[in-house]
Amino acid sequence: MPSYLDIVPTPEGYNHIALFSPADSSTPIFLTSGEWEVTSEILAVDVNRSVVYFQAANPSSVQRHIYSVPLPKLRTADKVEPTALTDTSSPGFYEASFSPQGAFYLLSYRGPHVPWQRVIDVGDAEFEHVLSENPQLNDTLAQFELPIV
Repeated sequence: MPSYLDIVPTPEGYNHIALFSPADSSTPIFLTSGEWEVTSEILAVDVNRSVVYFQAANPSSVQRHIYSVPLPKLRTADKVEPTALTDTSSPGFYEASFSPQGAFYLLSYRGPHVPWQRVIDVGDAEFEHVLSENPQLNDTLAQFELPIV
């Protein structure tokens, strides 16, 4: 049965991921919900693992973290909380670019600290290849008193 995913506003006014199944359905099944928003676009859909990856303004509107949520056929309950793929315990702005099959992604940290990039393997929690950590910028910043957030 053909279906599709889209980002649509909820009745509360937040943009969330919705599944339209069948494709001509006018009633969406919301995969995400809450007082936060899915930003810009769906980053990837891993059909083999039945997972959707996305960026969200969560836990606050000035942060961007990367999350995943299962497609409905793997759900055991009505509402499933998205799984954070980035550290939501500290402020951050992350971007991700997924491989065509969704097995790897380039995770880019944009701030507020020194930016870095890493390649992550979705199926192997131990695999993480550092592309850049900006050691020269870290050395330069260590010479100055930086603002405390």
